[in-house]
Amino acid sequence: MKQSTSQTSLCALAVVFLLLFTACKNQGPGLPAPPAPTAEVVPPKPPTPPAPPVAPEPKENTTPPKPPAPPTPVEETNNKETEISSPAAEKTFKGQATYYADSLHGKKTKTEEIYDKNKYTCAIRQNAISIPMGSVVEVYSVKRKKKVQVTVNDIMSNKAKAIIDLSRIAANDIDLLIDGRTDVIVRVISEPDGK
Repeated sequence: MKQSTSQTSLCALAVVFLLLFTACKNQGPGLPAPPAPTAEVVPPKPPTPPAPPVAPEPKENTTPPKPPAPPTPVEETNNKETEISSPAAEKTFKGQATYYADSLHGKKTKTEEIYDKNKYTCAIRQNAISIPMGSVVEVYSVKRKKKVQVTVNDIMSNKAKAIIDLSRIAANDIDLLIDGRTDVIVRVISEPDGK
């Protein structure tokens, strides 16, 4: 038994010796220490120069925009009808509008057309609106702020109070069927001879 304990002690000593020997060998005075890791030094980049200014592209049309057209001049008369007196201005008339009675549906107009209440047509009072038959006019209801375009194909009596008489469908578009009679502004869109 003495022998086995001495053998165990010897083995233990050998292991300790070996461990010490390896430790001393790795950290011995003759061996250099492992090199420390170094970071690569990158020189700073020079600042980027500012981009040169971009010249604006030349415009094709350098003319200044035209100012808006002045409002159309209006001339009042004692009959509440207005006509523009300037020949260069568009023809505009102010007065009252009414609409054809249903009993006139199917009757001949001044242009020999048959009046159809479902077509956009009108009659004008020629002593108030002096334009030829076949002209197209825009009728604007001042009260309702609605407008409709109609073709002139008939003439009203010069004694009528209104300056224009609309077909039933045109009257409906500006709510004239509700009002019966209303203030309007009549603007000439085109005349048959191109005026």
